[in-house]
This record gives sequence, C-alpha cells and structure tokens, in this order.
Amino acid sequence: MSTEMQRIVSILEDGAQSAMSLEEIVKLEVSEWLASDERRWMLTGEKYYIGDHDILQRKRTAIGEGGELIDVTNLANNRLVHAYMRKLVDQKVGYLLGKPLSIQTRNRSYLDLLNEIFDRSFLRLLKTLGRKP
Repeated sequence: MSTEMQRIVSILEDGAQSAMSLEEIVKLEVSEWLASDERRWMLTGEKYYIGDHDILQRKRTAIGEGGELIDVTNLANNRLVHAYMRKLVDQKVGYLLGKPLSIQTRNRSYLDLLNEIFDRSFLRLLKTLGRKP
C-alpha cells in the first residue's frame, strides 16, 4: 500500500474511532433542547396556563436610605391573576381538535386502516393531550 493510501486509511480510522456513539448524540441533543430558548418559552407558557404568573413573584419596593431598594410593607400589594391564557389555549385546542378527522383517499382499504387507528378513543386522547400542561 502506498504512503498516500496509508495516510488516507489512517485518517479514516482515526475519524471512525473519534465519532460519537448514538448515546452521546442523544445526550447532546437532549442537553441542547433543555438549554434552548424555545423550551424556556414553553415552560413560561405552561406556568401562565396553570396560573403561576410572574406578578406573583414581584415585591413592592421603594428607594430607601442610600439609594437601595427596600420592601414596602405598609402599602397594598394587590395582584390580579387571571386564567386568560388557559381560556385561549382551551379554545384553540377545541377549535383544532374538536371535530373528528376527515380522511379522504381513493384507496378504500387504506381508509379502513386509518379509521381503525384514528377511532373515537384516539381522538379523545389527542384532545386531552392538547389541553394538558
């Protein structure tokens, strides 16, 4: 084998040995998903859906001596929490998943198979999953 061919084989072998395993790829993808902005927004939306609004964590403060913020305990700190997000999500789920699926195909056996899969219990499960936070 020529030296050029040996070099190419060596590069290929080194690359194959340094490749990530399937488990490492899955771990990397999951860790990237857990740290993503998209997931953070999803968690924020879920908190609003269940009524855990940001306003509940805020404290009423004022500027005290030396310019530092201090908690004000002698003023009202009323907070209004509403379930508007839940109402909007439930309306959207009802609109999207409220009616049964309409499957159209020319192949009758394919239609029968799909109707067996997408039966009433599956559609009920799909609607329930659409509402669950």
